[in-house]
Amino acid sequence: MIRSFIYFLIIIFAQSFALAQSAWYGYLDNLALKGNINLHNEIQYRNHNLGSQLEQFIIRNGIGWNLSNDNNNILVGYAFIHNRPEAYCPIDKSMRFNENRIYQQFFTKQRFGHIFTTHRYRLEQRFLEDEFKWRFRYWLSAYIALNKPEIVAKTFFISLYNEFFIQNSSSVESLYLDRNRTFVGLGYALTNSVKLELGGLIQHIGEKRTFNAQFTLINYIALKHHR
Repeated sequence: MIRSFIYFLIIIFAQSFALAQSAWYGYLDNLALKGNINLHNEIQYRNHNLGSQLEQFIIRNGIGWNLSNDNNNILVGYAFIHNRPEAYCPIDKSMRFNENRIYQQFFTKQRFGHIFTTHRYRLEQRFLEDEFKWRFRYWLSAYIALNKPEIVAKTFFISLYNEFFIQNSSSVESLYLDRNRTFVGLGYALTNSVKLELGGLIQHIGEKRTFNAQFTLINYIALKHHR
């Protein structure tokens, strides 16, 4: 029963990739160092189509501290973002711009049987070429283990998340909803620490809605220290 359901999901997501307006590829790793310290590294390559037309390139790093054992993590970091909005209008290459971003976040997780939930609260200071903005983001995700009680090696799982962005800018004094993202995907744990996810993401920016295919490789590495 579980195997048939997994095959059904693979077919659905493969069809979704064919219908996608763009594709987002990502690599995330989290290195657990001695004590409660961790390093976060992330690269995202976002395309207007499945690979040949760059829309956005992101490098994000950070250093964090667990307030409790392997949970309740606070983290500060820096991100560099290269944007090419002309992916939607190839004629005008002057629209390209870079962004430098500083961010602070709190991350916490819970478990309910086969369901693992995470909450991420992030505050960003965005340094654009001609203005400064700040933005608040809240990310809620759920991972549902399918063929095992928890997500370890050789586990299939469903990945779900929703994230909304609240922003202000120098030209707008009041806060406003910048965008909202909803993701549904299927994941597979290659090992206890390395996981693959494939799915579809719907993003709302104002009245505009796009559907993106998303492929992510996630790697959580614990560095053991020997005395």
